[in-house]
Amino acid sequence: MILDDLARLASRLPPSIFIVEDEVVVAKDIEQTLIELGYRVVGRAINGATALVEATQLKPDLILMDIGLAGGIDGVATAAAIREQTSIPVVFLSGLIDPATLDRAGATDSFGYLVKPFTPSVLRAAIEIAMRRSRAEVSAHAREQLLATTLQAIGDGVITTNEQGRISFLNPVAERLTGWSSTEAMGQRLDEVLPLRDEGTGERAAFSQPGVVDGVTRSSKGTLLVGRTRTVAIESSSAPVLDAQAQVLGAVIVFRDTSEQQQLRGQIRGYQKMEIVGQMTSEIAHDFNNVLSAILMCSRFLVGSFDEEDPRRQELEEIERSGNRGVALTRQLLTFGRRQTLDAAPLNLNEVVTELGQMLRVLAGQVELRFEAAPDLGLVVVDRGQMERVLVNLTVNARDAMPAGGTLQFTTTNLTLDQAGLPELHHLRPGRYVVLSVTDNGCGMNAETQLHAFEPFFSTKEPKSGSGLGLSASHEIVRAAGGEIVLSSELGRGTTFTVYFPRSEGRTNSYTRELSARVDSAELETILLIEKELSAREHAARTLEACGYRVLRAADLVEATALADSFGEHIHLLLSDVLISGADGTHEPSQLELLCVGAQQLLMSSYADDPAQRAGANALSPNVIRKPFVSDALARKVRTVLDSGTTLGRPLDSTAVR
Repeated sequence: MILDDLARLASRLPPSIFIVEDEVVVAKDIEQTLIELGYRVVGRAINGATALVEATQLKPDLILMDIGLAGGIDGVATAAAIREQTSIPVVFLSGLIDPATLDRAGATDSFGYLVKPFTPSVLRAAIEIAMRRSRAEVSAHAREQLLATTLQAIGDGVITTNEQGRISFLNPVAERLTGWSSTEAMGQRLDEVLPLRDEGTGERAAFSQPGVVDGVTRSSKGTLLVGRTRTVAIESSSAPVLDAQAQVLGAVIVFRDTSEQQQLRGQIRGYQKMEIVGQMTSEIAHDFNNVLSAILMCSRFLVGSFDEEDPRRQELEEIERSGNRGVALTRQLLTFGRRQTLDAAPLNLNEVVTELGQMLRVLAGQVELRFEAAPDLGLVVVDRGQMERVLVNLTVNARDAMPAGGTLQFTTTNLTLDQAGLPELHHLRPGRYVVLSVTDNGCGMNAETQLHAFEPFFSTKEPKSGSGLGLSASHEIVRAAGGEIVLSSELGRGTTFTVYFPRSEGRTNSYTRELSARVDSAELETILLIEKELSAREHAARTLEACGYRVLRAADLVEATALADSFGEHIHLLLSDVLISGADGTHEPSQLELLCVGAQQLLMSSYADDPAQRAGANALSPNVIRKPFVSDALARKVRTVLDSGTTLGRPLDSTAVR
């Protein structure tokens, strides 16, 4: 506040003037005149040397300088020396008017020239004109400094040219993007320094044409060639610089590197494409699972009708095995499409790698796959589909690192980690682990790439070659299972991803024996089955009827509602496809509640990420059985739900759904 007050006070003070005159009488007379005119005289000097020292110390607002000074350095030379060190304006005083003196004085950028003797009014006019010009120059210089600082600090590249299209300025960003230094580019043609080609036509951008700059404002997107090999995606705009008569004085070109934005947009488009592929895969898998459900239930139903030695039973068992292979294929398709069911369970990684091997070989192309499996490998708890996704991502990543072919080695082992063995595994706790390592002999990664490898959307591939999400997703999957994934790589030597999973003491589903499909307690229990696919509906009904249940069949909610209203007896279980809809195309939990008061509910689903399923699960907390399923699995699941005691609690109001 005090400094501001002092600045305002100083601005109201009359200008301070320093007099340089070797004739003392004349100097005193000028000083007296200045005082009478209201100016402040801050000092006098009689020679150039003294004037140079005192002027730089006193910093007056203006200097009155006699040209004909004695002492070896005249007023013109003194003024030139002062102007080199300061911006103080100088008005020359002289008793002579000769062209040579005027030329010398003009070369010092003087602010005026008074011929002695002069009147007070002439002196005042000369001083005021000089002061106004000085203030204008100071203001212009401040604006130039502000502009220069802005251009130096701005994040975009800026180039200015003269009217012939020759470079007059480059800021640091422009130097970095073009590869030209400001010194090298000065005076060069714009099209040489900024060889920009239009994104749409591939032709040279209009403002980058050689020749005279026109008066048109333009914007464009294109590619900038830096050197002979590197290209940079650029967005640019250019505008003419015009004088008061609208004559072109030059041009200003502002441009920015959009390579990262384009790469990000490409990655997002790739991710969206994968979402579309995943959705399509999920729809196909849903229909395929309905077919497989019918095949598996029918074959299982028929197998029990033949003795073990009967050749027909062997044929049926082969049909069942083929159906189970179809189930595995469907799961792999959902894994590839990122729509797999999340169902963590104890797994043997040897089995997962082996069963996924054919698909991995197809993905690997000309890369040779090898697998070294630990014979006594422990179990890990992780969703099988997610684990398969990790294997797919690591395989694709290794394949891309070996475009000319190579070897991809999968190795499993058991490992016990103590505290000393966890320097780079700070996320893990000491204990027993199952380790999967995936090693390629490809190009490897540098330290910078390794640092960012697990970041979402980070990719060293071409924008259309990958989404940058594979390693990031794999990292999250492993972390979610309580494990860790560690990357080690060396340029020219290859890359190893080491995946650590906590070892589980559980048993895999493959170790459990099938329970009997017939459930003795099923007598007199009624199931309302809602399934739009006729074959799936009939085979599920036959399976349940063979277990002793009474089954009411419906294709949709409208038909199911009619059955519930007309049946007249208690319905124990509502078994429905998760996407079953009513006449209005909706799937509201309230409709399910209105069907059967006091009934348990079991949903059948082929989807891993279905909004209707999530809505139903949140509202009713139902059990879900995944399609495709075999008869025994359906029977066990139905019995479990019926014995759970959880029911739909809303009273039945048949008038509400008629």
